[in-house]
Amino acid sequence: AGMSTVHVGVSGCTGLLQRDGYGSGKSDPMVVISLLVDSTWKELHRTAVITDCLDPVWLEGREVVTFELSPKPAADQAQRILRLDVWNRDTLSEDDFLGCTKLTWESIYALGEETTEVLERTLQPRTNEDDEVVVGNAEKLGSIKLTIRRIAPKKEEEQQQESKEEQTATTHEEPTAEDPQPEQSPPRTHTAKTTT
Repeated sequence: AGMSTVHVGVSGCTGLLQRDGYGSGKSDPMVVISLLVDSTWKELHRTAVITDCLDPVWLEGREVVTFELSPKPAADQAQRILRLDVWNRDTLSEDDFLGCTKLTWESIYALGEETTEVLERTLQPRTNEDDEVVVGNAEKLGSIKLTIRRIAPKKEEEQQQESKEEQTATTHEEPTAEDPQPEQSPPRTHTAKTTT
């Protein structure tokens, strides 16, 4: 069995905390998506920042990451595989953490193949590498809406069948490309008639 291809997109968030300290402005949220690779989180993507908004919506299909997923989880991936951190973008000081959610290997493999699932996940407090809560928060952190699509690996028979079809297609095309084009001769005879 080969690797599945997984597409995870960020659609939006609702009920985010107000973390922008200046005047009456609201938070300026963005989402950072990280994948667990060899026990370390590797950043895959940052969404656009949506200014002054606690219920941001991102353009569909714009904020998507794609990665390969093995049919058997690595030891460090059973409990977590993808992490989505929501931040308030702060130009003058450090960004403020607004909450996160993690997707487990099991939750992704539980999805049907070739279907796009929409998930809404409650945002959680900040945790360290061992998933222990570092920044506790009594307030509700809101939620994040995701789209997930898992495309299963093609079976070997299908791949062989496809490569056969490609070969037959190319052999059919070659002779027609080399044939002289017959359209060129009729116009000549036509012009000859008009001159006489």
